[in-house]
Amino acid sequence: FFFLMIRRPPRSTQSRSSAASDVYKRQGKQLSNDEQDSVRVIALDSLTQIAKILNKDENKTQTLPIIIAATEDKSWRVRLALAKNFAAIAEAFGKEITDLSLIQIFTTILRDVEHDVKAAAVESLSNFINMINPDKLSMLLPSIQMLSKDSFTQVKASVGHVMASLIKISNKDIITKLIPNLFDLLDDEEPNVKVSALKAASKFAQVASPDFVNNLLPHLRSAFQSNKWRVRLSAIEALVDIACAYGDINLFEKTLEPLYFSYLSDKASAVRELGVDNIPKLIKVFNKAWLNSNLLPRLNEVLVKDFTYILKITAVHSLKAVSYTHLRAHETGRNLVCRLLLEKKKILQVFNLCYQSTVKLL
Repeated sequence: FFFLMIRRPPRSTQSRSSAASDVYKRQGKQLSNDEQDSVRVIALDSLTQIAKILNKDENKTQTLPIIIAATEDKSWRVRLALAKNFAAIAEAFGKEITDLSLIQIFTTILRDVEHDVKAAAVESLSNFINMINPDKLSMLLPSIQMLSKDSFTQVKASVGHVMASLIKISNKDIITKLIPNLFDLLDDEEPNVKVSALKAASKFAQVASPDFVNNLLPHLRSAFQSNKWRVRLSAIEALVDIACAYGDINLFEKTLEPLYFSYLSDKASAVRELGVDNIPKLIKVFNKAWLNSNLLPRLNEVLVKDFTYILKITAVHSLKAVSYTHLRAHETGRNLVCRLLLEKKKILQVFNLCYQSTVKLL
């Protein structure tokens, strides 16, 4: 292996950097131009460690040309190795070289003709954007927009993760320009793409205007109607995050609450459990006013009027998720609370009877 060829000379004669530089000058170019692509792949895999040893000027003159050549290598395996290691290489190079040179090089990899190379490059992009100056993100924007329309599912799913990562360092202008691309990903037929886009949507809500929710609503409604439970699970998670990000009870009641209460009748237990688990979170954001005027009446309606097993048992678990403090009679309304608790007791007795009967039959 290439990194095994570096021998540290006696400390009294040479520094670590100069020793690595001397070996690199003799062997690096030869290995990176070897006829066997497996050798060139190994050379690229070792490049990160070498770049950490070399100084800035040495990386510019010796390492950077090898990276540029690798982007045009005839072997897709070599380009794949570069795509996988690019974020680590950028970290080893430092922000100055990354901003000046590596961004342009990376955009070349993002346009690679091989799907696997593009997919690996997009996965590296989530880490790469943390290595560059936020002012330079606009240079990557056209590539991200183009990749959101790629034909390869893995590429589009990774773009969703990149969009979510951009919130930490990007400005509002970049996010606004990416919203149409986000909506395209939400309309994609592939579940993995939808899931990653829903996570990005919950992040976008942190910086976008309230109009974003109104424009997002048709796409969110479509996710709740998906026949894939993982999509519905992500939709519940995104909805709660968006509601908490805005903290506007009127906006929640008008747009998001009807979708949220669909967890009560969802066929997937994971979706129902997530809906129940998020009740305390919503109560914390919207206070007890929402609990008294919206949640408890909805649960009461289910327990009293509905005869569906899934609805009733989910309503019981929802009551369990509401702490005793929230259900004190002098705070919520004595009649309503008593009726809810009596219904809960009655349902549990029925379930216990059914369970005992089943055990006897077995």
